[in-house]
Amino acid sequence: MGKGKKAAHAKEGTTKEEATAAPSLDWGSKPMPRRRRKGNFSWILSMLGPICAIAAVAVLNAPQDDPESFQPQEAERAPPRKAGGKMEAPPVDTHNASECAAWAGDGQCEANSAFMLTNCKFSCLKLELAHKAYEKRCPKPPNYESSAALAPGVMPRTFARIMADESFAHLQPEMISEDPPVVLFHSFLSEAESDAFARHGKGRYAKSLGVGMTADGKMGDVKTEIRTSSHGWCQHAACKDDPNVKAVVARVADLTQTPVDNAEFAQLVYYHACDDSSDNNKCAFYRRHSDYIAGDQHRLQGVRIYTLFTYLNDVPEGGATRFTDLPGGPVTFQPQKGKAVLWPSVLADEPHTIDPRTHHEALPVTAGEKFGANFWIHQYDFKNTHAKGCTAG
Repeated sequence: MGKGKKAAHAKEGTTKEEATAAPSLDWGSKPMPRRRRKGNFSWILSMLGPICAIAAVAVLNAPQDDPESFQPQEAERAPPRKAGGKMEAPPVDTHNASECAAWAGDGQCEANSAFMLTNCKFSCLKLELAHKAYEKRCPKPPNYESSAALAPGVMPRTFARIMADESFAHLQPEMISEDPPVVLFHSFLSEAESDAFARHGKGRYAKSLGVGMTADGKMGDVKTEIRTSSHGWCQHAACKDDPNVKAVVARVADLTQTPVDNAEFAQLVYYHACDDSSDNNKCAFYRRHSDYIAGDQHRLQGVRIYTLFTYLNDVPEGGATRFTDLPGGPVTFQPQKGKAVLWPSVLADEPHTIDPRTHHEALPVTAGEKFGANFWIHQYDFKNTHAKGCTAG
């Protein structure tokens, strides 16, 4: 090839060696030599490796949202909800969170909805979600409503029967209040029956808790400042199968005209005397309360309709049961072995609704100690509901 043609070839294209190499990147007007191109590719790859690794670690370690466990702590951190096509702030408790939870557990989301849905919206939402979860886990059986133990208007007849039926005369009933009905039995338990309950309670007492809404919106045992007593349950075989215990359980069912299965296992209670008689706050007590539990409206067992409380020993000083809100004024019962008091927690005409007139308290034990047994009766089957794990939450 001549000089002129060779020069023209170099100007118009590449040499044979360059033509077989990989296409060069356009770094300028001149083609980049092959060795330099290889060096640049190596540098680019060496930089991309760490960058990709960092990105992968960031993705893998990113927090994953768990919709079941997520609980917004602050309004600005909670994801907004879409309602009616508009974005709105998530529900929060603008009032004290612990008080909101306590009020929600006490049924105030329904009873005082105007305040609660404004100031304690998050607590009410948690409770609503817990109710839905419970209803899915423990659905109501057929004919549930018709199986209620206490129908509207029946309560007066039940208490009239107690006072008139000769088969109850040996219990020595005394009508303390007619509306709401409160009956004192001067001789409800025999000596052997009192001793049996006290014996089965020993070694099983634990600090009593209150009933309220837990952190997950369920109803359960919570710490309380209004009760310093201890209690256990007549739920173990030795207690349940004791002939004396079984006789009392049947007697309570007969008096209240309710099925045996509607009653909780007897709660065995213990109140110790105070260490310092000058300070009643150091004594065992249970401040003013109702045995009605609002959350039970949404459970299969229904609300507590009656309470029968029995005294298992004489208390030297203090420990009385005091009804604070009866229409005729406060009434106090001093603990004496074998005595018992029966009262309703619901209204006679609305037997699913609390009767605030039967609020009561256990006064501090200032000398000796106090043993007792609570019998709580529900609108519906408690024991079989308990066996299915549906009496709580």
